Amino acid sequence: MTSVTAKHKANGVFLSVREQGRGDALALVFLHYYGGSGRTWDLVASSLADEFRCIAPDLRGWGDSEAPTSGYTVDDMADDIEALAAVMKIGSYVLVGHSMGGKAAQALASRRPLGLRALVLITPSPPTPEPMTATGRTRLAQSYGDRDAARETLREITALPLTPALADQVIEDNLRCSRAAWMAWLEIGSWRRYLRTRVVDRISHAGCRRRRRSCHAQGHA
Repeated sequence: MTSVTAKHKANGVFLSVREQGRGDALALVFLHYYGGSGRTWDLVASSLADEFRCIAPDLRGWGDSEAPTSGYTVDDMADDIEALAAVMKIGSYVLVGHSMGGKAAQALASRRPLGLRALVLITPSPPTPEPMTATGRTRLAQSYGDRDAARETLREITALPLTPALADQVIEDNLRCSRAAWMAWLEIGSWRRYLRTRVVDRISHAGCRRRRRSCHAQGHA
């Protein structure tokens, strides 16, 4: 199924959003990792589009979304997605967050927004400070816009080889984010303790199931 991309103004910022699937179905809202974009989820979304409405925004400052000079806290990301859900008239939905997107998803889920039915976290950045060494954090800060560093990151965060086209996409996504978004996550977002209790402890009748079949390189947010 073909993906359609459109820009929606949410929380004062124009977000580029990829969408495919059934408009009348339960929505899956995918939030990408640090260095990614909404198209990170294309293959996943295409495999689910027959049953779900799949929505994958570029978070502010990433991909083709607007890149303001400020507003890159975890709260800001959660505000953007909550506003986007209203603008796009998303009724019932599941939040799916990976890494940095996982931390934003936890922040939004903790508010118990109307319409949220479930939360799926894939190797998420924790609600506590990111377990990253000072050396790793400095290395990432210095790697902004560096194509060779982007290639090295690709090797570190993938367990299996990607096709050349997908590898090029990962590298290009890494390089096309704004400096403000890149640095803010390292200096603010990944450091901040957002919640002192688990998300499931803040939501009445919530449960949690954990699966361990995923891989993500430690030290990359």
